[in-house]
Amino acid sequence: MRVSAQRFDRRQGFSVLELLIVLLVIGILAAVAIPSIIHWLEEYRLNIAAQQVADGLQATKMQAIAKVRKRGYVFDVEGNRVGVEGETLVPLPTGVTFGLGSASGPPEPKAATDAPVTFPPLEEDPGLRAAVFTGKGLPDADPGVVSAVYLTNAAGTRVVTMTSAGNVRVRAWRDGAWR
Repeated sequence: MRVSAQRFDRRQGFSVLELLIVLLVIGILAAVAIPSIIHWLEEYRLNIAAQQVADGLQATKMQAIAKVRKRGYVFDVEGNRVGVEGETLVPLPTGVTFGLGSASGPPEPKAATDAPVTFPPLEEDPGLRAAVFTGKGLPDADPGVVSAVYLTNAAGTRVVTMTSAGNVRVRAWRDGAWR
């Protein structure tokens, strides 16, 4: 029995040059795509933060109705945290802070822009601000008052407003106006 030697075929596999070209193309595509992905991620985090605040206000309102007693949704502006009064506050998404960013002008005629959170401070802790709801689910606020929570990061600015009737709305600052 005779063992035959196989001939080396140069057509199999890839050359080093071909592999380098593929790596170069992948590198160029990554360099183009990464900034878009980073901006999308910042925009996503900002939208999540705004929705977190809006949902928190609505949930606190429902808890006040269910328990037929006052409930508050608390904002720790310095610590970038939010949550129901008496419970552990949770941080805003990474990179999102309370602030007006590049926005100018109120999102609604009666909304203030003098602070990142315009709800009144808590009596027990003036460093915290709170949206307080009565046992009937109405904000404990003077008629006609519009309170606002401004959120910002590198992707832009969002605002969550609440009227004295309890209507909650999320808006974005785009092209020099609230939309």
